[in-house]
Amino acid sequence: MNDSFNYVAVLISIVLGLGVTRVLSGLSEAIQAGNRQRAYWIHTLWLINAFTMLLLTWWVFYRWRTAPEWTVFLFLWVTIFPTLLYLACSVLAPGKLEQTGSANWRDYYYANRRGFFLIFAAIWPIDIIDTLLKGKAHFLDQGPLYLPTMAMWFVCGIIAAITRNERYHGCWAIFFMLYQAFYVTLVLLKLG
Repeated sequence: MNDSFNYVAVLISIVLGLGVTRVLSGLSEAIQAGNRQRAYWIHTLWLINAFTMLLLTWWVFYRWRTAPEWTVFLFLWVTIFPTLLYLACSVLAPGKLEQTGSANWRDYYYANRRGFFLIFAAIWPIDIIDTLLKGKAHFLDQGPLYLPTMAMWFVCGIIAAITRNERYHGCWAIFFMLYQAFYVTLVLLKLG
C-alpha cells in the first residue's frame, strides 16, 4: 500500500470519526431514560442509517488504496463524500436537544429535514462518479442494481427534503435500512 493513500486515509478517518461521534451521541441521547419521551422513532432510524453509512464509507474508501498516483484533484475528490456525510450527520445530530430550540426530536427532524436530505441526496451522484473514477471494471463489478439503487436513493432523498408527510418519512427510513442491508449483502460484501 502506498504512503500517499495512508496519508489521505488519516484525514478521511478523522472526518468519518467526527460523524460517528455525532451520530453515537445522538443515539445515546435518544436511548437515555429521561429523553425517551422526546425521542422520535424516524429520527432515531436515520441516526442508525447514518451510522451504517459512515462505517460503509470508511470500509469502501479502502478501495482507493490501489490508486497509482495521488494528485490534489484526487485528494479533494475523495474528501467530498465523507465531508457531505459528516455535514448530513451534523444536521441530524446537532448535539443536545435543548440547544436546538426544538421541543422534541420530532419537531427538530421536520424543521431540519431539508438540509439533511438535500445533503444526503447529493451523496449518490457523487458515488456514481467516484465509482467510475475507480475504473470501468470496478463500475461494472457493482452489478445491475447499482445505478437503479443510486437513482432511487437520490430521488427518495429529494422527496424527503420536500415533503413533511410522516408516513413517507417512516417508510423511507425503514426501506432505506432494509434495502441497504440487502444491497450491502448482495453487492458490496462480494467485492471485499
